[in-house]
Amino acid sequence: MRFALCLDLGGTKSTGALFDGDREVARAGGPAGAVSLGTEVSMSAIAGLWGQLGRGISQTETGVYVGLAGIGLRDRVAEMHRRLAGFGRSVILGDGYGALVDATGGAPGTLVAVGTGVAAMRLLPDGTCRTGSGWGFPAGDLGSGAWIGLQATSALTRHLDGSHGVMGAGLARRLMAVTGETAPQIMGWLTGGRAGDYGRLAPVIVAAAEEGEAFACVVMEGAAREIADVALALWDRVPDVVHVSGGLGLSLVPWCRKVAPAFDWRVSEADPVRGLALMARGGAPMERLVARPGLAGPDYAD
Repeated sequence: MRFALCLDLGGTKSTGALFDGDREVARAGGPAGAVSLGTEVSMSAIAGLWGQLGRGISQTETGVYVGLAGIGLRDRVAEMHRRLAGFGRSVILGDGYGALVDATGGAPGTLVAVGTGVAAMRLLPDGTCRTGSGWGFPAGDLGSGAWIGLQATSALTRHLDGSHGVMGAGLARRLMAVTGETAPQIMGWLTGGRAGDYGRLAPVIVAAAEEGEAFACVVMEGAAREIADVALALWDRVPDVVHVSGGLGLSLVPWCRKVAPAFDWRVSEADPVRGLALMARGGAPMERLVARPGLAGPDYAD
């Protein structure tokens, strides 16, 4: 196939690019496309990006390569494959794999992508891949933007109940500018909020931590400890190089260096779409997962 439509579908936004060989022809952005939000949401994101990028191009001469948040929901992924049958080829991978192979150039290495969620992966010398985190909000994706938002709102409710010392009044006001200022508004926000909603509170905490706000600093350090724990598990408890990408990567790496100085933490500007294109043209191995230590089989397999 001549063209590769490479799409990164996340919990907050989506990005896509059309490649002709190793040449990027066009790029576009769109709304969230994580399959955890529903198959229709994912397919709508794909349709929107294809509509922007694929004008005048036949689907049959285009392979579509999707890095998908929530890929563990296999029934939904199977439905997506069925609905993408008009393309010459459809490949659906975990949302962290494209960023991993772009960060390492297709060579062995580790990347933790931290945005709304967390996707941690290690490409092994034999071309297989280990995964960590990525269990989904609220029980999983520890250290993510959504996790940070959850810590913030939990502390906000304690602050509003008069538990002094949890967070400063100034930070509480900044959070309430998002969640609402009355009890009904806040309760409605908390009960209706999804991962992307909680993730949108993370920049408030990041900014407050940069200003030295005590509670925000505690949350950022806690997030870094969660990321370091995932990295340590992927490296079998032997610290090594870890690339950190995603919307929170730059903000978290200094905290990761503080809590886990034995690692070589590197801020990565890895582009998952570019990584998918590298894989599509054979410059990186296809995703082949191995089982997590506590499971009998890999998270998924096509």
